[in-house]
Amino acid sequence: MKFTLKQARNYADFSQADMAKHLHVGLNTYRNYENGTTPMRIRTAEMFSNLTGVPFDQIIFYSDTTDKM
Repeated sequence: MKFTLKQARNYADFSQADMAKHLHVGLNTYRNYENGTTPMRIRTAEMFSNLTGVPFDQIIFYSDTTDKM
């Protein structure tokens, strides 16, 4: 099963502010990760995976905005 960043964060019971703090990034930066405007660096993505308990290969780090109608 694949998880978006938001789903994985919610699964781990973190707020956006909590996740930003744990990843050592600003809240706006984290929000940009979730909405797909800023890609996560690999190291940050690994930390995110460890924090949420969701395997790295099961996380969708961005979505294709072309499928929005």
